[in-house]
Amino acid sequence: MEKENRSCQRSPFALGFEHGAEAVEDAPLHEIESRVPEYRIGYVIGRTYSEAIRQVSLEAGFKLAGALGARFDIDKADLVSALQVSAGCRRLIEEEYVQAAGRGRGSR
Repeated sequence: MEKENRSCQRSPFALGFEHGAEAVEDAPLHEIESRVPEYRIGYVIGRTYSEAIRQVSLEAGFKLAGALGARFDIDKADLVSALQVSAGCRRLIEEEYVQAAGRGRGSR
């Protein structure tokens, strides 16, 4: 059984998604910025999913995706592409991304 678990390694995206979905608050910037881009995108998507469920609001989740995308220095186009959402949802993400980027990426 142990050998089987070792062969089933998670990708950086999957690991980031898992950590983001489990998080009850945003990870510190220094923890995320040292990770590969795939992990960061996975984390933001997992956190978005979790927050949307917690608040029973897709809008809240997409706004969080935009804010975290800017904070964690994820390319906006890559983030929107990974989320695969409608044009209306894409606008929410992009607007929040631009606002968050204007406020700065957070304290280091």
